[in-house]
Parts: sequence; structure tokens; C-alpha cells
Amino acid sequence: MKTLDRYQTVLRCYDNGGKTADRYTILPPRYAAQHRERSGLWEAIGASAYPFAPQGFGQHTSATPGPHLGKRVAWSDLPVDVQTFARFSFPEYAPPDLARFLDAYVACALWSSTDESAEPLDDTYGPESIAPETLAQMSEDCLDFLKMNAADVDAYAKARKCDASMAAHDFWLTRCGHGAGFWDRGLDALGDRLTVAAKVYGAVDLYVGDDGRIYA
Repeated sequence: MKTLDRYQTVLRCYDNGGKTADRYTILPPRYAAQHRERSGLWEAIGASAYPFAPQGFGQHTSATPGPHLGKRVAWSDLPVDVQTFARFSFPEYAPPDLARFLDAYVACALWSSTDESAEPLDDTYGPESIAPETLAQMSEDCLDFLKMNAADVDAYAKARKCDASMAAHDFWLTRCGHGAGFWDRGLDALGDRLTVAAKVYGAVDLYVGDDGRIYA
């Protein structure tokens, strides 16, 4: 069985069952030689279940792979916050959740925004029409939203029985004050928390520039 099929990621993820504060250790794949130090150790991260919490643990370290780190586990066995930490640390090897989230976010932004003729932008324009600086800001906002609300986004996906990227639609709709969003999905306190979290980012208005690109 291929590594990706068995573990859902090429990252090497270990769980020692809570024997130490850095219960989870994650290393890049063996072929990522640029992450191997001269000493033979690999760049790695060590984390508790909540690496971003005040009492949590999360740091960059060095390690050698093997059973001394615990049992090798699948990506889905990692807590959401540990997955997020891994994405920040090894984005080129982590599962592309951010990419899917950003794609969904951009699609909703184009669908819900209009040009000067009040026609939906997605009738004429696609993601490739978005100005680089605008797309970069969209990516930054999505990454930050996922980082700050990882557990709630995961709970949203489970509650609605959908991919977490669907939360991207509601992130855009909610932050921009549209008539739908996190607040009307029947999620009670979870929906309220995500609504407050999305509003922090403020509304965004997309427009078509003189060069035919889309700006915010």
C-alpha cells in the first residue's frame, strides 16, 4: 500500500499517546532532502493536541523518524489544530485543504459580486482574472480564518456533513453582510461563533479595474 493511501499524507506523523507534552511529531517525507540537517536529523514539529492554546505546546524541532516517536498515524488521526500547525510548517506536503477552501471562497466571491451593469462577475470572469495582490489578500484571510477557527470549521463540516471548504462560502457571505451565512445554517452557538469570527475581517467589495482585472 502506498504511503499516501495508508496515511493520507506524505508527511510522517507520529503519536506517542500522550507520554510527553509534544505528543505529536511530524516530519517531512524522506525525499524532502532540503529539510534534512547535516547532523542527519530532520526538521520537524512537536505539538500537543492544541498547539495554539495558551497552555498548549507547539514548536519547531529536529528529530529522527521511528517508533521512539510513537505510532505512525494517518492525517485524519491528528487533531485539527495539529493539522493546521503542520500546514503552516510544511505547506508543500500537507493535504491541500487551504487550496480547496480558497477555491470555494473565490468562487463564492465572484458569484455574489456584480459589475457596473449589475451582472454577476462569474458570468464573465474567473479566478484567473483576479489581480495578484487581491488574490494574495484573499489567501491570507482564508489562512488566518482557518488558523483562528480550525476547530469550529471542522465542527461546521461535521454538522453539515460536507467538506470543510464549504465553510469558505459562508465566510465570504457572512463577512460581506449577505442574506445568508454561518448565522442561518441552524448551527446555534457554533454558527454564532463563526459569524462573529467572520465579521472581524470586514466587508469586501470587488470591482473590475481599467485593466480588466478584479480588485478589492
